[in-house]
Amino acid sequence: MIRFADMRLIAPSAASTPETFDLVFVSQAIDERGSRSLEIARNSANHVVEVDYDPETFHLKLGDAAFRASDLDSIRQAFPGAMILLDATSLDPVEMLILSRAFLYNAEDRRRLGFVYAEPAHYKPATVAIGMDYAFTFADKFRGLKSVPGFANELRDDEGGRLVACLGFEADRLDRILQDDDGNFIKHVTLIFGVPPYRTTWEMHALLPHERVISKHRSCELAFAGANNPKATYECLKESFQAIGQGERLIIAPLGSKPSSIGIALFACCRDNIRLKYDFPVKLEGRTEGVGAIHRYLVDRR
Repeated sequence: MIRFADMRLIAPSAASTPETFDLVFVSQAIDERGSRSLEIARNSANHVVEVDYDPETFHLKLGDAAFRASDLDSIRQAFPGAMILLDATSLDPVEMLILSRAFLYNAEDRRRLGFVYAEPAHYKPATVAIGMDYAFTFADKFRGLKSVPGFANELRDDEGGRLVACLGFEADRLDRILQDDDGNFIKHVTLIFGVPPYRTTWEMHALLPHERVISKHRSCELAFAGANNPKATYECLKESFQAIGQGERLIIAPLGSKPSSIGIALFACCRDNIRLKYDFPVKLEGRTEGVGAIHRYLVDRR
């Protein structure tokens, strides 16, 4: 359904993406790589739209206008550009999911969607530990698990859940999902780790904190998709979707790298009856240092 038209690195000195977009959707930068990504994104489009989603009211603020997150037609009509860019570094996974759904769900509305993303050079651990077992804190707090229009249909009593979670360094986020009410309905868990990672050995920062959950859950399998490769995450989700049996529903949790969240957004945006689990972290400023590789992903509908 989604075609990955082009994925490439942007030169560190580049002022913009290789192509010009009609619109770019952005949020606030909280670190150096966020500022660099915003600079490239703003230089790449004719019009810049600030984005802010409120999980309490289900409203998406786009520039000066507010939309219900479920009102895809109004969003699509208000922003008619054919080439649309999302700054994945500053937008959160739910904002990318809603916008991807608005612009790609209608197969007859031919749009091309781009994403720009800047990796960090380093993450700042919250504690110092021996070996690879660091603790990382990337949020001031969490607003909690809240439903998102279009991805909120409750599981029935006779329905099992197949959870696919893309994981980062914070194991408590997965615990929060498994301990939620849906946890009683989850019969199978697929955990996607970012391998290969942005940097050698970084995968251990994710694997070690989740070791207890992996060993505890009786029906858990591991999958691996490059931390900077949204297409690999998309393919993992497609395999899980094809494995769904009668009376099962796919549950998705974008808790890992932003490219993995792009993959989740692109997989889910054109499908119905998928349930989302997301805990809405309030981002901690300065949680990373420096700017790593900068990516531009380009997709459209087949």
